Amino acid sequence: MYSWGRNFLAARRMVGITGPAFGRPDDKLRDTHQLHFAKMTGFAKAQPVLLVTLAAGPCRNTETIAVIKTDLSGVYRDYIACLNKQDWPKLGQFVDDDVIHNGRRVGLSGYLEMLERDFDEIPDLHFNIQMLISDPPYIASRLGFDCAPKGTFLGLHVNGKRVCFAENVIYEFRSEKIAQVWSVIDKAAIEAQL
Repeated sequence: MYSWGRNFLAARRMVGITGPAFGRPDDKLRDTHQLHFAKMTGFAKAQPVLLVTLAAGPCRNTETIAVIKTDLSGVYRDYIACLNKQDWPKLGQFVDDDVIHNGRRVGLSGYLEMLERDFDEIPDLHFNIQMLISDPPYIASRLGFDCAPKGTFLGLHVNGKRVCFAENVIYEFRSEKIAQVWSVIDKAAIEAQL
């Protein structure tokens, strides 16, 4: 059996799925059924597949669905590389057209304006991933900065002084694009350096 096939069965057992699956009378799936399922749904062998059973209720039957755990950490690292290169034509590959930032719908154009303003105010801006946790569809990241903002930054008169600070960010992805961002910058760390 393919290793992904063993993972497929192990995932079913891990979440407690027993009984019929895909119309079969038992939970023993053969390689051919798994391969057919993978081809039918477009799943790659390398992607882990997790089956989830929905409980029966008045409005639905018990059914098994497949959920793909995408490797968002690779997508996120590519997004950060895009920012550091200021490769703005590629930004739309990573950010949804209707992106929300800290509860405010800014859209892709507003998100781009925010980034361009940041790079204008901080010419040596560089995003450094210090910590990255991926739990699709979410990414949590701690970004480190060592830079010299030109003038006022976050209401603080930095005026070209080099400061180190961090930003803690949570991203929600949809279809491998950033749909929502929650961001908090450690302003107290900057104040302590002025």
